[in-house]
Formats: sequence, C-alpha cells, structure tokens
Amino acid sequence: MPIPKDVINRRIKALLHLKRLIIMLALKKHIDKKSNLKFPPYFVRPNDILISGETRFKDIGIDLDGTIIETLGHTVDSITIMLDCGNALVGDAAANMLQFAGTKYCVIGLSDLDEYYRSWQKILDGGAKRIFPAHGKPFPAIKLTENIGKNKKQNMVMICP
Repeated sequence: MPIPKDVINRRIKALLHLKRLIIMLALKKHIDKKSNLKFPPYFVRPNDILISGETRFKDIGIDLDGTIIETLGHTVDSITIMLDCGNALVGDAAANMLQFAGTKYCVIGLSDLDEYYRSWQKILDGGAKRIFPAHGKPFPAIKLTENIGKNKKQNMVMICP
C-alpha cells in the first residue's frame, strides 16, 4: 500500500519540531521558526585552496588518490570526496537516516531535488562502491541506484539556495 504523499512531510515536520525543541532545551534559547537558515558570507583567506568542477587531489598538492567533485542539490556548494578505492565521502549528498519517514537516502532539506539526483548519478559514474554520509552509517552505493527518483519534491523540505 503506497504512503499518502502528505504523510512524509508531516513526519519530517514533526521531526524538525522535535529537533528544534531539543536544541532549545540544550542551549536554553528559543530558535525562531522564521529563521531563513542563511549562513553569513564567506571571505576567502590567503591559504584557502579554491576548486571548481572536478579536481584531483594531486593537482592541488595533496598526496591522496582521489578526486573532489561538485555534488549540488542539498546546497549550491556541496562537494564529495571520491577516493580511487571506491569510497565516497559525500557529506549531505546522501544520508542513511530516517528511513521510516520515507527519505530513501536523501537528506530532508534540499535546494534542488533534480540536481541532487544528478549528483547521485555523478557519484555512481565516478565509481563509488561505498557511501560515507554525514548523517547515518555507511552504505553500499547500489542503494543510490535503487532510489534515484523515488522521492518527489512535494514530499521533501525544499530550502532556498
């Protein structure tokens, strides 16, 4: 039996309220519901290494066998570290949490779902065998293949880029 489309949003909304409450209790502060979730601007420092597109570690002086790739969708500046051994450190480009809420390996907040799934394909095309997300335990890359396109925009929390 399929899950009604609004059930996922209700579950995620309830989880976000619970998270806000836990943070408020821990910090003893109120978190404004109307927060725009924007970060302050970043200013480049003299020793920063700026990359664009796909960058091999060795090309920027790092003795590591792997590549940094752009994996947009969660945010407009997300990156993934693809190691030549098949391990992919994806940050928020995938997640292994809240499966009961129907997340299907997505994080719950996205700026662009279509771009997010294109990033999954880029990770897979790059030879990923094992995914190491920022949220949840590592999982086999085949889970991305099995779940590309399964979530719909109306069931996700879309955030502004």
